[in-house]
Amino acid sequence: MSDPITHCLSRLHLDDVDKVQQRAHQFLGQMSKIAPKTFDKGPNCKPVICIQLAYESLKKYDWDMNLAAELAGCSPSAYESVLSIVRRNLNIIPTITFDTLIVTLGCTSMTAPVDGLWTHFSTRYLQKLTGQKKINTAKELELPYWKGAVLYACAKSFGENLNKQKVQSICSCSGQEFNKALQAVRTTCEKELTELKQRSNKTRGRKRKVVEKEEPVVEVVEEKKTQKKKKKNTPARSGVVSMVQFQDFKETKKYAEYVKWSSSMIEELKSRIQL
Repeated sequence: MSDPITHCLSRLHLDDVDKVQQRAHQFLGQMSKIAPKTFDKGPNCKPVICIQLAYESLKKYDWDMNLAAELAGCSPSAYESVLSIVRRNLNIIPTITFDTLIVTLGCTSMTAPVDGLWTHFSTRYLQKLTGQKKINTAKELELPYWKGAVLYACAKSFGENLNKQKVQSICSCSGQEFNKALQAVRTTCEKELTELKQRSNKTRGRKRKVVEKEEPVVEVVEEKKTQKKKKKNTPARSGVVSMVQFQDFKETKKYAEYVKWSSSMIEELKSRIQL
């Protein structure tokens, strides 16, 4: 009988297949502590989840959840549900910082607004809670998907569309967990997100004005250059190059001097011939 992990790997076309396969088998061994019925959602649920956990452990975040669910033989929501249970049972909680998220997702220009939004959110979100619930929620906010939700909401206000599945993959969370956190961020920080959006619109507006102002200047410069080139390439009007451009050479001082000299020379030659 063929190895289910090897069989599923051949259909996923992943990088570093040997490393992924080795780690996937390690995760498969750890899953013995999880109730078998957990994986009843799909015939290949267990091997595919093992492969995903192995792939993410190698710091690769381009996992295709829809393809994984299809290969596992279940719906995307069912697959995410089982994956979430497995992560909790194996205590797979990656240490994710905003720096990691920002660099991985390529939005380094948003460091300051993201830090500010996180401070507003975490403070205000906990202020309305008391007692044990406040303690539990504070501990829950340490989970990486809350940071992912803050970054995603901030990016959205700046007009940047991040790949939600990639954010979920980096944060090791399900779509349900991420959407819950995202909704909490949007509700708690509605004012701050609106201000960020307005600031972003003003910045884009200023950039458009600068571009519009610069364009005519470029056109004028190019026109002047063209005119200069035309002047340089204009042919002379006669064989005698005039001192003043486009002036008839017969009207120049040089020509008058030439005529005077020519006449005197002719007269002199005539007088010599007569002698």
